[in-house]
Amino acid sequence: DQCVFQQLADLNITPAEPCSDEVFVRRIYLDVIGTLPTAGEARAFLSDKQPDKRRVLIDQLLQRDEFADYWAMKWADLLRVNRRTLGRKGAQAYYGWIHRSISDNLPLDQFARQLLTASGPLHSAPAAYFYKSVSDPHEMVNSVSQVFLGIRMECARCHHHPWDRWGQTDYHGMQAFFTQVQFKPSGGGQSLVTTAKTETRHPRTSQLINAHALDQPMPDVTPIGDRRELLAEWLTSPQNPWFAANLSNRIWAHFMGRGLVEPVDDFRLTNPPTNPRLLQSLSQHLTTVKFDLRQFVRTIVLSDTYQRSTQPLPSNAADEQNYSRYPMKRLDAEVLLRATGRQAKAQEHLVEDQHDAALRADLTQLLEPLG
Repeated sequence: DQCVFQQLADLNITPAEPCSDEVFVRRIYLDVIGTLPTAGEARAFLSDKQPDKRRVLIDQLLQRDEFADYWAMKWADLLRVNRRTLGRKGAQAYYGWIHRSISDNLPLDQFARQLLTASGPLHSAPAAYFYKSVSDPHEMVNSVSQVFLGIRMECARCHHHPWDRWGQTDYHGMQAFFTQVQFKPSGGGQSLVTTAKTETRHPRTSQLINAHALDQPMPDVTPIGDRRELLAEWLTSPQNPWFAANLSNRIWAHFMGRGLVEPVDDFRLTNPPTNPRLLQSLSQHLTTVKFDLRQFVRTIVLSDTYQRSTQPLPSNAADEQNYSRYPMKRLDAEVLLRATGRQAKAQEHLVEDQHDAALRADLTQLLEPLG
């Protein structure tokens, strides 16, 4: 809030008023667990006179099963859980690992580490299905960079873009982390293994490129062992300038309608954040809470910034990126389907209630002469 308030003050923009309880209860259900409140849940919240009822409701929603369902769905989309690629059983096992991780509140840095370093039989290491869904080392570089770092690396595969910092050596240095990955038959299915030695060479100069992470010096010799362990160590390190910033930005964008860096997977020198102080503060907070998703979500939705009204004021009517008011957002397709289904069911109950009331009135009129 302090970072947002300061920027609004500098720009002479007045923030919107807090939203009403009626608006808040709908917003928080949709954003946190991906569904509308029932009529009973809405009435209970609106009739509650406790001053901290919003905090209490937030804490309740964060512990509901639907939280894991909703956020597992979002991560499954990012991590390519696809029945066409993995088969029904493979997709189910892969999604099950994601869902358990969210349900158990596995810290996001450990979640990323387990995914990157997964190995062994697929039936006992379902996170390894990631490497079945993105089976080419080039795809692995692009997917890991976009999802966990918010960096698009695809262009650097073929050339060094004149307006970006990453070149072909950077790209193929990342690719070298994944060239050891192979699948071999094992008892009861396939198993992910890493080969002892593979080489990566520059596509133009044929120079040997040893595995090294972005903005890190290339070692003189190829690292020994599973190189993905080194990648995971670097990626989840508190000193990594992109990991926490990217996750913070993605989660912030979900709740606030747009990221501080937009698009959320396009961190680059020519696309700076709209509020650098806020992005740095969010990144530090995510690191401080040890990448606890629920705790980080709680911080965002308890803020005045999140709980603002959508109604514009004369000074903020044109503001689209400084969070002076809450934006109107489209619902995710799955959330819309669930919301309209619930609304239709509520309408059906209303019609039944109205029919019952009319029937009771008719019976009362008929029976009244009989006393």
